Amino acid sequence: AKGTTTITASLADGTYPVTCTVTVTVKKPLAADEVAYTDSNGNKYGWEHINEFSASILSNANSVTTNNDGVMQATGTMNGNTVTIPVGTQMTVQVTQSGTKKAYKVRVLGFKYDDLTSGGKAGITFDFVDLLPSAKMNSSADNTEGWGGSSTDSNDGGCELRGTLNSTTLASLNNKDYIKAVNKTYYLGNKSTETRTKSDKLWLLACSEIWPQTSATDTHYAYAMGDETGGKGQYPLYKTLVGETAWNSNNSNLEKKLNNSANAWWLRSPYYTNSDYFCFVSSSGSCRYSYANYLYGVAPGFCI
Repeated sequence: AKGTTTITASLADGTYPVTCTVTVTVKKPLAADEVAYTDSNGNKYGWEHINEFSASILSNANSVTTNNDGVMQATGTMNGNTVTIPVGTQMTVQVTQSGTKKAYKVRVLGFKYDDLTSGGKAGITFDFVDLLPSAKMNSSADNTEGWGGSSTDSNDGGCELRGTLNSTTLASLNNKDYIKAVNKTYYLGNKSTETRTKSDKLWLLACSEIWPQTSATDTHYAYAMGDETGGKGQYPLYKTLVGETAWNSNNSNLEKKLNNSANAWWLRSPYYTNSDYFCFVSSSGSCRYSYANYLYGVAPGFCI
C-alpha cells in the first residue's frame, strides 16, 4: 500500500516551523499461496515480481549469462532486490480445480527464447514439472490439423486440448494475468510436411524443443516430422536434461509425475507417418506415440 503524510517540526518555542511531505510505502507480506519463489536470502516473491524480473532482464542486453557450472542464468531486479535465477529453477503456480487451489511446481526452461505475438521476446519460459490431470488431445483418434489447425485464425482449428488449455486451464492459474501470448509452430498432421504458427498462452512442448535432430541425414526429431522451434532448437534446460541420451532411450531426467507417480505426458507434435497419433513422453522419459484420444498427463509451457 502507498500513501502520503505531512510532518511539521518546530523549535521548542514554536519558531521556525518546518513542514515536509513524506511518501510512505508499506509492503504487504505475501500470503502463503501467493508465494511463487523464495530466493537464497529467504526473500519471497509473487508472480507480479517474476513479471517485474522478466521486464528487467529484457531491458538489459547483458542480463543473460552462463555461470561457472555452464548453466544459463539471468540477473534482474524484483521487489527492490537484485536476483540471479538459473535455468531449471522451480517456482509454484496455484491452480484452482473444482473450487480448490492446488500448488503445482513449474520450472525455468530458458530466457529470451520465445517470440511474443506482439513482437520482441518473452523474458522467461516455463513448463510444468507436476502434471495436470490426464486429458485427450482429441475426442477421436485424429491428428489432422495438428496442434493449431490450418486456418489463419488463431482461435480456429487444431486439437481440442489446445482450446481447453487456452480457456479453462488458463483461467484456473493464479499467474494468468502475467502470462504472455507467444507464437508456436507445429506440423499439420496426417503426414503433412506443412507447418503453421499460432499464438498461444499455454501450449504443449514439441519434440524439437526437447530433443535434437535425429541425425545429420534424418531431418526428423524423434517421431515428429521436423523442426517446430523456428530454428531456435532445444530449450536450454532440455538440452542439459537430454544430454547425449537418445530420444528413444529411457531418461529419468524427463520423467514427470501425476499424483506422485511417474506418468506419460503429451507433446504437440503429430506422429509423422499417420493421421491417428500424437507424440508423448513416456513415464520412463523416452519419446513414444499414441492415439490422439488416449489419456495422458498435461505439462503446459508458458511465458512471463
